[in-house]
Amino acid sequence: MFLSLTPSVHRTTGMRPGQPPRTSSLAALALVAGLGVGLAGPAQAGRPLATDDAETAPAGSCQVEGWAEKAGADRGWVLAPACGVAPGLEINGSLTRFTASALSAEGELGAKWSPHAAHLHTPLGELRLGARLSLGSERQPAGGWVRTRTSALGLASLVISDAWSVHANLGMQRDEVSLDRAALGRLALVWSPNEWWQVALETQRSRSRTIFGNPEHGIALRRWLMKDHLALDVTASHPVGDGVHWSAGFGWYSGE
Repeated sequence: MFLSLTPSVHRTTGMRPGQPPRTSSLAALALVAGLGVGLAGPAQAGRPLATDDAETAPAGSCQVEGWAEKAGADRGWVLAPACGVAPGLEINGSLTRFTASALSAEGELGAKWSPHAAHLHTPLGELRLGARLSLGSERQPAGGWVRTRTSALGLASLVISDAWSVHANLGMQRDEVSLDRAALGRLALVWSPNEWWQVALETQRSRSRTIFGNPEHGIALRRWLMKDHLALDVTASHPVGDGVHWSAGFGWYSGE
C-alpha cells in the first residue's frame, strides 16, 4: 500500500497470496468499476498498497503485515492483522505508533465482504466485487482515543492475465470531528513478471483536500521470500505539494 503519515489516509491489510496488488481521477475509477474490474491469480492488491482488493482471507486463516513509514520528520510503525471469519468475510485492523508526530497513535477496525456470487467471468478477465467498512480512531499525546473517521468503499478487482491486474476503490469517507464527508477513490495497476516479484502503480484522491489530503501517486515493489507465505516490500509515494513518503515492511500469510 502506498502510505503517507496523514491520519486520513487509509492503511489496508495486504497483498494476499495468489492475487494482484491494489488511486487517478474519480472519473477513471468510475470507468474501471463500470467495466467490471476484478481479481485472481498471482497479481494482487493490499499491502504494500493503499488500494484494497475485492478478495478476503480464506475462512479460518490469518495474516499479519507490518511496516515502517517515513514522511519528512514523521515516523510511524504499523501492525495490521486480518482473519477470514467465514467464506467471503474478513475482519481486519491496524495500529500505528508515531515517534515524531503530534499524534501518539492511530488505529482502524474494518470488515470486508466479497461473496462468491460476486466473482464473475468477463471478456476482460475474472471480475471480483466487494465492499469494505472501516472505523478510524486517533490517540492524542495527552488524551484518550477519539473516533476520527468512517469510510465505506466499493471494491472491484480485474485479473486480466497471470501478469496483470487492476484494482479500484470508490466510496465515501467522513471526518467524525468536522462531520465533513467526501468521495474517495483509489486505483492500482499491478504487474507480476514472475511468481516472486510484483510491481504496482497507484493513485488516490478525495473530493475534500482540506480534510482528506491532496491527490497522491506512488509505486511499490514486493519480493516473495516464501511463496504465498512471506514477502518483503518497499513503497514510495508522492502527495501533491509534499515530499516523497517511504515505507518498508513485510507480510506473513498462514494460507488455508
